[in-house]
Amino acid sequence: DDGIMPQTREHIEILNLLQVRRGLVVLNKIDMVDPDWVELVKDDIATFLKGTVLENAPIVPVSALAGPGIDDLKEVIFDLAGKAAPRQDNGLFRMCVDRVFSVKGFGTVVAGTILSGQVSQGDSLELLPAQVPARVRGVQVHGKTVPTAKVGSRVAINLQGTEKELVTRGDVIAEPGFLSASSCIDVHFKYLDTALESLEDRARVRVHTGTSECIARLVFLDEKEVIPGSETFAQLRLETPIVAERGYRYVIRTYSPMHTIGGGTVIDPAARPHRRSEADKIIANLKRLLDGDPVQVALEYYDRARFIPRSDEEAAKALSLTPAQFETRIAQLLDQNLVVRIGKKRCASRSNVEMLKKKIVVIVDEYIQAHPLKLGASAAMARSQVKQTVDQPFFKEILDEMNTEGLLDVEGDQIKPKGYSVRLSDSQLSSIKTMADAFQAADLAPPSSADVLSKAGKDAESLFEYLLDAGELVRLEDGEVFHRDAIAKAFKIMIDAFAKNKEISISEFRVVFGDLSRKFVVSLLAFADRLNYTRRAGEARVVADPTVAEAWINRSNSR
Repeated sequence: DDGIMPQTREHIEILNLLQVRRGLVVLNKIDMVDPDWVELVKDDIATFLKGTVLENAPIVPVSALAGPGIDDLKEVIFDLAGKAAPRQDNGLFRMCVDRVFSVKGFGTVVAGTILSGQVSQGDSLELLPAQVPARVRGVQVHGKTVPTAKVGSRVAINLQGTEKELVTRGDVIAEPGFLSASSCIDVHFKYLDTALESLEDRARVRVHTGTSECIARLVFLDEKEVIPGSETFAQLRLETPIVAERGYRYVIRTYSPMHTIGGGTVIDPAARPHRRSEADKIIANLKRLLDGDPVQVALEYYDRARFIPRSDEEAAKALSLTPAQFETRIAQLLDQNLVVRIGKKRCASRSNVEMLKKKIVVIVDEYIQAHPLKLGASAAMARSQVKQTVDQPFFKEILDEMNTEGLLDVEGDQIKPKGYSVRLSDSQLSSIKTMADAFQAADLAPPSSADVLSKAGKDAESLFEYLLDAGELVRLEDGEVFHRDAIAKAFKIMIDAFAKNKEISISEFRVVFGDLSRKFVVSLLAFADRLNYTRRAGEARVVADPTVAEAWINRSNSR
């Protein structure tokens, strides 16, 4: 007899925000008023519900105390339940904890409703956000022990070896490795038209999703405030991490005093803080994620990864897909050439791959222009010049692909424009010959690099680096420089020596090398160790990989 109260109005707003599609209205305490008054209240409720998720919902008058209408209520509930669509189930177990307690002799029990998958005795699960492993000791549904409980069931799960203090309402218990917690979430936000005033950027609010409640800052991407009744994209920066998934619904209430002001849909459950200067681009991406088809959503994930290929496992997790669903999705992306395989279990977006190729071409061209006597740029240098992080295996695969496509010439660690070669003047050629001849004539006892450079004239240092890049000269670990023919000769001597003795000491090598200075012997052996031709065996050396020396000699002979 008091009409529709504020709490009921707030509840219908929450049902709207959560997009609950089916329900009914129970009009209780009809024994307190006459029948005509009941009809007036029913009309009032029907008017109130217009435009809400419960518009045209059944209104069932009852008296819980006296009994009238209860049978009708049961029939309506069964009728609605029969028409309800089956809960979508991706097959991976997930449940929001709404109760946690201890039972003497059994230990910790968590209760909730299974949102997807099923749970059985003996299952290994994970408590989030703490990432605490848990094992199922037993399962009950409505007080009865069952071997397995499925999606939609109201369950109590007895956890073996998990302390009650480790679990709290709002936690999520799930199949290990499927979900993760985040403190930064991108959302679509609807500000209720019943709000009394504009909402400022970075307002401190209470966020409710699943069974969790936490404090957050509501950060608008391109506005300083929003007015009642408006919708926008925003970011929730949470004071404590929560577990959410793409498509989750959430509700926001004011920090104090508490009342519901809005809510919406989770778009990116593992976002990173955004710059306001990039708002237009970010909002465009979020719109595509909110409205786009599943393939577009997956592609957006790979696009945002830039030059870091994502593993299939982490991609499926970020997209909230089962392994089977992910395989279908990635097959579509591969068929449309929207993503490319990197190795066996990683992918990157095709647009990012092409962008990286263009960046590498520019980097190499600029390097060659700045260093005209360089045969090419090192792959390591080029990778370091890319502003975004690029892992080494990915970068190598891209270089190999560019080499195949004719975009660059790639030789080992050296990359250069297609068909590029250094053009040397007659004087430069003369200086190069002077330096190379000096090291070649010195054989296994090379001269000081500084002495050779002092006699080489103009551009001596650059031309010296040219000889090193070309492989005519070889700089060893300790800085000593040998002619490539001297290195090949040293390997031939080593091969002959190891044919007679399996182990050779440094002093014995000095004899083998014709009483060569110890510093040169040590330098040559350290080089052989690095190439894995030799390895230490106590104070001596033994052969590790005989093909290394043979390959070096053949390469030297073929020049």
